[in-house]
Amino acid sequence: MKTPLNEALRAHVDSQQLSKIQLQELLDLQQRHHPADRRMMHHGWFVAVASSLLIAVVVGLMQMSPVGFQQDLVAEIAAEVVDNHLHMNPLEIEGNELAGIRAYFDRLDFQPIESRYLADIGLDLLGGRYCSLQSVTAAQLRFKSLGSDKLHTLYQVGYDPAVFKTLPNLDEGDQPISVFNKGVKVTIWVEKGILLALTGAPANYSGE
Repeated sequence: MKTPLNEALRAHVDSQQLSKIQLQELLDLQQRHHPADRRMMHHGWFVAVASSLLIAVVVGLMQMSPVGFQQDLVAEIAAEVVDNHLHMNPLEIEGNELAGIRAYFDRLDFQPIESRYLADIGLDLLGGRYCSLQSVTAAQLRFKSLGSDKLHTLYQVGYDPAVFKTLPNLDEGDQPISVFNKGVKVTIWVEKGILLALTGAPANYSGE
């Protein structure tokens, strides 16, 4: 469960509070030292507290961002997806209904899905082919934007946390992440246990 930043900060600061006995001992120690020493103690205490708060802020930001610590992986996936997209290899199976071409992908250990995230975008399925993503066999589906010749590819691969680590999961309320590679927009998310990556989202696509 992700902890809000303000709660994480409050909990961390509370955990650093001194007991009355510890506080009195600290004050007694302060009185026994030279003013210059006390200034050093104040400085050291300030640095320690500031460092603790900084750690709490970093931890909180990581909890708030589902993919902040996966930027390298997201960049690798985007680069691989865009490279395949730009090469645009010939389709191995054609069809405008996923149900009609799903049987072709019998070498996969999952069934390609109809993503609810793409339901209202307005894409026509043209067909698909096998490909790979991070050395895992995947399905590459090709679409065309309604009313234009702009092509898009949707990559689907079984989501294995050991390979793909933590990525935004639509079923857990996360929002997909979008990055650019070679001028091509790539949107990445997990849905129904499948990792999906879409290239070149249409202009009318809000990303929400």
